[in-house]
Amino acid sequence: MNVLKNLEQTVVGWLKKAPRLPRISKVWLGDNLWWIAGVFAALTAIAVLGLVMSVLGNLSMLGNPYVSYYTTATIVGLAAIKTTVSLVFTAIVCILLAVAVTPLKEKQKKGWSLVFVALIVSAISIAVGAVLTLNVFGFLANIIFGVLWLIFAIYILFEAREQFVHVERSKGIKKNA
Repeated sequence: MNVLKNLEQTVVGWLKKAPRLPRISKVWLGDNLWWIAGVFAALTAIAVLGLVMSVLGNLSMLGNPYVSYYTTATIVGLAAIKTTVSLVFTAIVCILLAVAVTPLKEKQKKGWSLVFVALIVSAISIAVGAVLTLNVFGFLANIIFGVLWLIFAIYILFEAREQFVHVERSKGIKKNA
């Protein structure tokens, strides 16, 4: 947990000079971040289903007698590996976002932290996916667009951060004595 807190403080330091959203926008983000995370969790779940189908399609080509051995071993094999790695990262992000919905709705810090961890996993996924392209142009495109999306998402998340910092438990949950 200390690593996550240290990383959070590092990002706060990076965003110190960034322009701030108006207070009303921050409150709106804090109140509505739960359903935004829910929508992204649903979209990510759809992506997971598509990736599962893609992995199965790639694996079906591995045993195809009409495809040459070298094509199967190189192109299809690499596609299967890349798709499987992408599937793992996307499933993790989907689970994190889905689990974050209820704590975000109750304005718990735990929900905000889960979304932050999902963004960290997304950053790792962007880097690994860029390396697995084995193509300079694909690498650059993945890095540039991935980093732009990540910067936007982190900015929005950290603008809503103050709505969740001091709330540790919801009103409906009693502390155990």
